[in-house]
Amino acid sequence: MLRRGETGDWVGRFSGHKGAIWRCDIDPTATRLITSSADYTARVWDCVNGQEVRKLDHGQVVRCSLLVPESTQLVTLAYKTIRLWDMRDKDCVSAVNTDRDYKQLVMCQEDAQLVYTRDDTSCISLMEVSTGKILHSRVLTSQLNQLSISHDGMLLLANHNTGITVLCEYSLDVLKEFKISGISYSAIHPSKEIIATSHNDNSICLTEFDTNTLIRTYAGLEASCQIEYSPDGEVIAVGTGNEVYLWPNTPGKKYGLWSGIES
Repeated sequence: MLRRGETGDWVGRFSGHKGAIWRCDIDPTATRLITSSADYTARVWDCVNGQEVRKLDHGQVVRCSLLVPESTQLVTLAYKTIRLWDMRDKDCVSAVNTDRDYKQLVMCQEDAQLVYTRDDTSCISLMEVSTGKILHSRVLTSQLNQLSISHDGMLLLANHNTGITVLCEYSLDVLKEFKISGISYSAIHPSKEIIATSHNDNSICLTEFDTNTLIRTYAGLEASCQIEYSPDGEVIAVGTGNEVYLWPNTPGKKYGLWSGIES
């Protein structure tokens, strides 16, 4: 489904997949969307009319797919294979078979031909999509469970069993460590001043980036599936098993459905 970020209002539905949707990626103009599914396909959609633009067949579950910014290209991940596609061509441009069972890809904003990779070990890598060449790697001290990136692409957040490691783009140099237990997912505010984390106890915590000071806690969620900041930083969106919750980054501020009265 497509919903308005300020209010959560329903905009439309994309219909066609025959299996669970693993991930989706929307372009900065909100006109194109790509979805990854257990039905062995990735599909590109027109966000204006809801129509399917392209179906990309794979031989396995598609775990991740990314739209390359300002380009007709896109990247997909299915079991041990990373493919580069061009919307103008019928077949994929390149397919790289790897010896690792990657779980997630994150686009490198410095160079759209590069992606960050995560598997079930403690290693993060920067890979050239067309060749599979590893340019940089960083081995952490604990098993990885999620990667996220700042809105400007300068910082990469790596969630693991003992907290969050913040890395610099491209070089993967470690910038900062957060020792926070029980994290499910994390996202960083566009200003890079706040980190939002969802936890195993079904709570959301906002932590000041520079000082590690806890700012605020939201409770009462179901088990969370993902957490993201809106591009303007005003809304925290949290996906659960059956619902999407929208939380204000600044309680008391008038925005969208919030009246501006402190609750």
